[in-house]
Amino acid sequence: MLSLQAPAKLNLGLRIVGVRDDGNHELESVFAPLELQDRVDLEIEPAQIPGVRLELRSDDPEVPEGPENLAARAAHAFLEAAALRLRVRIRLAKSIPAGAGLGGGSSDAGAVLRGLRELYPAAVPDLPRLALGLGADVPYFLDPRPAFVTGIGERCEPLPGLSAFWLVLLLPREKLATAAVYRAWDAECDGLTPRSA
Repeated sequence: MLSLQAPAKLNLGLRIVGVRDDGNHELESVFAPLELQDRVDLEIEPAQIPGVRLELRSDDPEVPEGPENLAARAAHAFLEAAALRLRVRIRLAKSIPAGAGLGGGSSDAGAVLRGLRELYPAAVPDLPRLALGLGADVPYFLDPRPAFVTGIGERCEPLPGLSAFWLVLLLPREKLATAAVYRAWDAECDGLTPRSA
């Protein structure tokens, strides 16, 4: 069994610099990982028919339990890209709250991809591209350390000089989906943000 940490992340500032033709938002941000984290355990065994089983431990009923969970989707995507005949069992213990902008689902997916890359290092040569297909934040969680982030979140430049610091994390009572937040921003700032290809 392989055990991995899936840390939450905080955006230390976020600036939208453009909107792509596909509707994705170009941004500039600094991402910093937090000590708050989920735990991901992977068990792998050979199988004639590849498959993924997710065992979720969470107090939040809004965290998906089935194949739509990002951790399960990440494992499926890796197996398909690598053409591996494996059965992947994921034990996911959630501590990162959903809908708080902390990247919990993306971090879980990144941890699954990191673990499978560790076990099968040559199986998927372009893991960042595979990660981006799962979500804009997932590439960051392939190497979750302080970083200057651009593009739609897929371009990450490490910031080794960022020191550790204390913070107080307050969670809103109302959960917010990232897509809904961007839609609200678009409605407020229509015509003020340049389009980009």
